[in-house]
Amino acid sequence: MEPPPQRLHHRNQPVLAPPIACSSEGSSQEAALDTGRAETDEGGRKGGPLLPLHVGFAHVELGETWPWHELRVIAHDETPTEVGILALLEFMDYVLDLPQVCTGFMLTYNLEELGWPHMDVVMRIICWSNEPERQAKWHHRCLCWKIVIPDGFCFKAARLALSGTFCLSSPPCLMYLVTDPSEDLTSDTVVSYQPDDSDVMGVKLLGDLRAKCEEVQLQAASEDLRRHEPAAAPVARPHGELPTVMDVGFAEVHQGYSEADGMGYIKIFGRDADVTDEGLTHLMGFMDGFVDSPSAVRGFAITYDLRLLHAPSMTMVTRVAAWGGEPVRQEKWQRLNLVCKVVVSGGVRLMLARGVLSTFFFLCPPVCKTYLLSDPDEPEESSIVFEPSKPVSAPQEQPLAAPTPGEAVASWGASRGGGGQAILVAGPSAAMPQPPAGSAVAAAATVVAVATPEPGGSPSTGAPLRGRFPCEAADNLNWMFPTTDF
Repeated sequence: MEPPPQRLHHRNQPVLAPPIACSSEGSSQEAALDTGRAETDEGGRKGGPLLPLHVGFAHVELGETWPWHELRVIAHDETPTEVGILALLEFMDYVLDLPQVCTGFMLTYNLEELGWPHMDVVMRIICWSNEPERQAKWHHRCLCWKIVIPDGFCFKAARLALSGTFCLSSPPCLMYLVTDPSEDLTSDTVVSYQPDDSDVMGVKLLGDLRAKCEEVQLQAASEDLRRHEPAAAPVARPHGELPTVMDVGFAEVHQGYSEADGMGYIKIFGRDADVTDEGLTHLMGFMDGFVDSPSAVRGFAITYDLRLLHAPSMTMVTRVAAWGGEPVRQEKWQRLNLVCKVVVSGGVRLMLARGVLSTFFFLCPPVCKTYLLSDPDEPEESSIVFEPSKPVSAPQEQPLAAPTPGEAVASWGASRGGGGQAILVAGPSAAMPQPPAGSAVAAAATVVAVATPEPGGSPSTGAPLRGRFPCEAADNLNWMFPTTDF
């Protein structure tokens, strides 16, 4: 007789569907997670203890916490690696098929040891759990997530990243964000995300913006929008030869051709000034002129320096979104824009920008190599890099195929003594919804600008960073960080 489904005793917890029947044979995977995988397989399939797995930046174990099992991931202060993440995911896949977790388990990701949370790894697990081949099984067996993060700024930054993510897709199961692993999950102070009801307090403004931008996109082909398009999104192209430097009031724009890089460049240096309609009109015209100029024929790199610029208004964001969503312009940018650099102030703002961009690039992968820097002249080798999901221009060498889980663990065993790389690689998830390419022209740069407010204002830019989720909700995020002085 099949055991009854378990459920958490929480005021908002939905009733769980009956668990999926488990196979007594467990997982069909043959690759070893580590040198002790043989004992792990034997113990797991017989219902005995499952040996823990160490992946360098964390160790993972399956424990029993009445009335459920608990899959614990304890993070360490080391850089996550792709090989380590693959090993972690394979271990979790194996646990998902064990007979003892058929009635449900709780996933705990403990980040207490870290000065900055592994939100990129957390987002990777969320995307992985939503993949079609395991989505139904995960929904029935994972009763809830519990993410443990130190109190203070890290907690607020993690809440921001999760809230933004769940604007696009509801969480795979009930998720709790806590500061103490033993905290009572039924407490009114616990932050929770429901599978069918995101954290309304945290994402209301973000959701409003998303709806506004989608409305603009849906009306782009309508007769009314075409009639008002010249007034709504005018573009002032420079006459004659394009100047190398242009002052638009709130920013200074430079363009040219780099012989060393073999491509053109356009750099937007924001100023401590408000974004104006007139300046935005000249900026968009200048960028159109540059993309059509000989300097951009072989492709170009664009730099957004967001350290000083104030955030634009909602009207300007939607105006730029409509401008960038025009098919002809969009096609040119996707074909010619080869490199993108986003510059923010160092320290806390850089860390926050990394978390925010990691989150959104998992949902909307960059179409060109994107660098996150704290100085425009910073060497690319020391910056945070987000790789595109596919080639963006002329045919390139095919990247090496991702190692299978077994190969990944074999490589991990040989390299676990070495340090991790400083490069973040964000990839798409087939299960996560992908916003239309033209619905959010300035989204990634705007997300960083709004999420990293400067004292007295929020730096941002209206320049296009194609195909991103629109996540500017206000001139700053003081509503999300009421006690934090940036």
